[in-house]
Amino acid sequence: MIPEKRFQQLLALGDTWRVTRMDYLEKEPQVLIMSPTCLVKSRDPWFAEFWTHALAESKRFAEHYARVAKTQGVHLFDAGTVAEADPTDGGHLAAANTGAISEALVPGVRQIWWIYGRGASFE
Repeated sequence: MIPEKRFQQLLALGDTWRVTRMDYLEKEPQVLIMSPTCLVKSRDPWFAEFWTHALAESKRFAEHYARVAKTQGVHLFDAGTVAEADPTDGGHLAAANTGAISEALVPGVRQIWWIYGRGASFE
């Protein structure tokens, strides 16, 4: 249930979002999970040793997340298709990769919004 103040804000956007009280509250929320990027070998000796045991297994992140998404009936985005971990530590992302993920998410989120928002625009 959404707070009344937030509902009123959404209702004020009614023409743009085509929101009605019943329509908004009766829709099942859509979930999008994101599979992380694989780990990469780090240039830093400490991190290289820390992640070494998990490098191969991390290549299966997308497979495992896809199974969960299918089982739970939710949407999936594989971040590894557009970004990779930074070799500084082997697990985290540099700004450019974070931006690439953000940009790549837009079409999928738009599609989910269009299908489940009944054509409402969020721009």
